[in-house]
Amino acid sequence: MVHGSGALGFLFSEKRLFRQVLTLEWPASQALLSHRFTTVTMQEDELLGLSTAYTLRDLETNFEKSMQLQLSVLSAAEADHLRDDLIWIDRLFPTPREGAFHIMELAVTSAAQGHGLAKALLSDSVERRRRPVVSG
Repeated sequence: MVHGSGALGFLFSEKRLFRQVLTLEWPASQALLSHRFTTVTMQEDELLGLSTAYTLRDLETNFEKSMQLQLSVLSAAEADHLRDDLIWIDRLFPTPREGAFHIMELAVTSAAQGHGLAKALLSDSVERRRRPVVSG
């Protein structure tokens, strides 16, 4: 599972929380883990890898929507944890420059590593962000 690595593992202390958030955000037209900005690789019902990439405008637009969705499924303590973590993430990760895009997350489970999955996910993210995103 992607949990435990990168920003998503830092933000969501349990797999259950990540799955709840992904279930809400994936079908949404705006959110940080929306299908419009995230690529996942699955084998049957097991998540093997995930990547998310945004232009600066996409990142800013989707962040607020994502927070609304995430806070709707978290307990008060989990929401406080998320808010505290976001302060640190904001300090750790630079804001992408205008015209650039930001790879927010690139993760592959240990069982799926060594087979070129991360390279394929990264390539897909780059190609998807080069195409304009249709609003709606």
